[in-house]
Parts: sequence; C-alpha cells; structure tokens
Amino acid sequence: MDDMREKQKRFDRIVDISGRGSLQYISTDPSLREKGIISFEGAEMSFATAPSVIASVSETAENGIYGFTLADAPYLQRVVWWMKEVRDWDITEDMVVPVHGTIFSIASMIRMCTDKGDGVMTMAPVYPRYEQAVRRLERNTVYVPMKCRKGYYTFDLNRLEDAFRNSNNKLLIICNPHNPVSRVWKKEELSSIAYLSGKYGKYVISDEIFAEMVFDGNMTVPYTSIPDAGEYGVVVTSLGKIFNFTGVNHANVIIENPELRDRYIKQKYADHYGSVGPFEYAAIKGAYCPEGREWMEDMLSYVKENKDILKDGLESIFPDVIISPVEGTSVMWTDWSGCDLPKTPHRFLLEDAIIQTQDGNEFGPGGKSHTRWNFSVGRDQIRNALERLDRAAAVLKAGGSK
Repeated sequence: MDDMREKQKRFDRIVDISGRGSLQYISTDPSLREKGIISFEGAEMSFATAPSVIASVSETAENGIYGFTLADAPYLQRVVWWMKEVRDWDITEDMVVPVHGTIFSIASMIRMCTDKGDGVMTMAPVYPRYEQAVRRLERNTVYVPMKCRKGYYTFDLNRLEDAFRNSNNKLLIICNPHNPVSRVWKKEELSSIAYLSGKYGKYVISDEIFAEMVFDGNMTVPYTSIPDAGEYGVVVTSLGKIFNFTGVNHANVIIENPELRDRYIKQKYADHYGSVGPFEYAAIKGAYCPEGREWMEDMLSYVKENKDILKDGLESIFPDVIISPVEGTSVMWTDWSGCDLPKTPHRFLLEDAIIQTQDGNEFGPGGKSHTRWNFSVGRDQIRNALERLDRAAAVLKAGGSK
C-alpha cells in the first residue's frame, strides 16, 4: 500500500508548460493563468509521461543523430507485442502503417475513398477535429445523432442505416472509446457497423487513440477484429492519450486487408508522408514495453480515482446534473439542462466558479447545455475546482451573484 502511495505521488506533480508554445497553456483563459489555475479543457495530461519513454527519448537526443528513421523490425515488433499483451489483439508486422498522426490518418482516408462534395459520416456529439478535417478537404460532415437516455449513449441504427444508404456518403469515422460521451462500444454494437459497412460497401475508420484508457472492467474491442469489418475498415492507434503524446505528429494505422492497405499506403505517400522520426521511434520503444505498461496501469489507477472524485463532487453540489458514465477516455460529459443556471454552463463555470471546461456546443448536434471535463490532472486541481464550484453554487442558491 505504501509503495502504491509513493507511485501515485508522481501524478500529483503538475508540469510547468508555460513558455513552451503549449496549446493547453495558450488556450487557458488569462484570468486563470494569472491565478495559477489549470484548465479542464482539452484532453491532455497535466503530469509527465512514463519514465521509460523519457529515458528512451533522452538516449536518442544524447546520441545526436536525428536522421531519417524507418519503422524497422524492432519498431514493428513493439507495436505487435503491445496490441497482443495490452489489447488482446493478434496482428502481424505487415499490418502496421506509420502515419503523421490520428487526424492525418483520417485525412488520408478521406482523400482515398471520397471526392470533394461527398459525405463523411460520424456519430454526434463527437470530437470536433473530424469536422475540421472534413471541411478543410471540401467534403461534407454528415452527423448521425446518437440516442441518449439519462446520459447513456447508444447508436441510432435506423438513422445510421439511412446515412449508409445515401450514395453520397462514402466513409464513417468511429471514435472508440467515444469522445466526448465516454462510451466503450461493445462487440455487438461494432458488429452492427461492420454489417452496414459490408452491406453498402462503405469504408470505416476507427479512431482508437483512447483505446487503453478504460475503466471498471471495460475493454476496447479493436474494430477490425470484428468478423468482416476488415474488408472496408482500418484502425488508428497512437501514444497520444495514454502516454500524453497528443502534440507529437505520429500514429500507427492497422490495416488487415492487403488490398486496402496498399491503397492506403499509396495515399499517405501522395499526402507527402516522410519517415517515422527518431524521437517518435524512441517513444514507441519506450512506451510499448513492460515498463511502459506498468506505468500505464499506475496512471490508470490514479486517473480512475480522479474520475470518481469529480463525479461524486459534481453530483453532490448539483444533484440535477447528468453525468454520462465514463467507460473510457479521460473526459467527462456533463449535462446541465436540469440545473437552472443563470447563463450557459460553460460561462457559469468559467465566470462564477473559475473553472475552464470545454463548451459542449463545440461537439456538434447534442452538445447544447453540456460541458466536457478533462480529469487526467493533478488531484488537488480537481479538489480545488470542486471547492470553487461549491462556493459558486452557494451564491446561486442564495439568489446572489459574484
């Protein structure tokens, strides 16, 4: 027990990100920065990555050779090992296709299987950078709203099939675990997607950047491990969330179908993909190893406790808030529509409680009256935020204002 407490202490330490061009820091409201308060916007950890990753990257930096770096056998073997040991997924080295990042991989898929003006489907509310990529490539985002009951989201298969049936819609983007609603899609749910994909001959790309970030017995089923999903489907994996590498332009796409893989590789080179990069190579080797896995398990234990503290605190202060069950991801989706706030939830939290969250409207249809919280932060930051929220709620209950 004492050893576990010592391990947990490393996650309490907040790393200084000021003066480093950090998007998380720059996007934090100046009034919060002046007070030394972090933002709960975004989905990045506020603590350092695994020591094994830092050591591997540091060794490469000290080596001093930063030339072209290829995904050779040792690199591919680490990816295959991780997928088997951590995700119970049997893949082969030839299925692994390195790319410049998750959104890069999605953009390449969009270019490969759609033309300008075609529709790209995704289930809303959803991570907004999908829409951004679709718009920049002059395609159309087709939102398929999900069903929601008391904060629990499921596919609307009737709407989804209508979207698949439309000949203009050529590609579906899945997020699993889903950002922002935190569902980990079950095998039978993914099977329904694979069935529609095969029936209508439409492509599917599954963004599984949060795959290892799961709680309470949930496990992310790799989409193309579903029977028949591999004919039109690809999976994107990354160090991004689990090892806090969202700012590094690197990911691995796993493609089972050789013909589809060849087409995709041709497209990524047409999109001017270079090489893996020496530090990305080092990061993979430092992450996808027993030491990286041990750190991940400690981190997940810490973040899960954060999740529980935040949920219990929010429900205690605002009993009418609806919190979507967090099966996976490091974000919490909160519905404030029943709380009778005097302004939008995002503004109330920022202006009255000095808490910066993500405005739910950014996540497309179904985001109104919602906010998204990142709980992969130091625990004191969560407790301090809940104290500020409690004071703001007391003022609200008394009919006053700040």
